[in-house]
Amino acid sequence: MSLEPHRWAVVSTIKAPNKDILNFAAHYLSLGATHLYLFLDFPDPEAQEHLEKHAHIRVTHTAPDYWQARGRRPQTVERRQIENIKTAIEFARRDDIAWLGHFDNDEFLHVPSHANVGMRLTRLDNDVMCARALPVEYLVPEDPDYTGPDQFKRLATPFARRRQISMRAYPEFGAKVSGGFLSHQVGKSFFRIVPELMAPRIWVLSQGDIRQ
Repeated sequence: MSLEPHRWAVVSTIKAPNKDILNFAAHYLSLGATHLYLFLDFPDPEAQEHLEKHAHIRVTHTAPDYWQARGRRPQTVERRQIENIKTAIEFARRDDIAWLGHFDNDEFLHVPSHANVGMRLTRLDNDVMCARALPVEYLVPEDPDYTGPDQFKRLATPFARRRQISMRAYPEFGAKVSGGFLSHQVGKSFFRIVPELMAPRIWVLSQGDIRQ
C-alpha cells in the first residue's frame, strides 16, 4: 500500500439538521479534504441525496440492519463513533488516504488562509501517529445588538496555568470550569493511516502499549 502523504480525509458521525450537515461537508471540502466519510446517525434522506452527488463524499446510513450486521448497535454515541472510525479507516486505506481526521458536525477546523492541511501533516515525522487540533470556543455576546467581530477563546495549554487563569477570571466557579470552557478541552485528532492494527479513540490513537 503506497499512501500519498498529502491526502487526508475526515470522518464524522452526524445527527444534525440538513443545513448543518451540508455546511460541515462544504467546510472540509473547501480546506482540501480528499474524502469525507459521513455516518448518518439518524435518517436524513434529503441530506443523503445531496451528499451522495459529490464524488468525494461517502455516506453511510447507520440503519438498524447496518448495526445488526455488526452484532449490535452501541448504546452510546461515543461507542458508535469509535466503530464508525474503524470502518472509515478501512475506507481510507482503500482510497490511499494518509491521514484521517475525526470531527463532530459542529467542529470546524480553523486553518490560516496561507496554510495547507495536507502539507502540514506531511511535514510531521514518520513516527508521529496522531496530530491534535486544540479547541477554541465561541464567546456569545451579552449584548443582542452586538455587531463587532466574532470572539473566541482558546486554552492555555499548561494545566497549572489554565487553572490559575480560571480562578482569576471566574472566582466563584473557576475550579469547576477549566479555562472557562463549557465543552471538552482535549481537542480532536488526525490519525496516520498505517497497515498495522489501529485502535482509534474519539480524541487519540492507541497502538499497543503506546498512546499518543
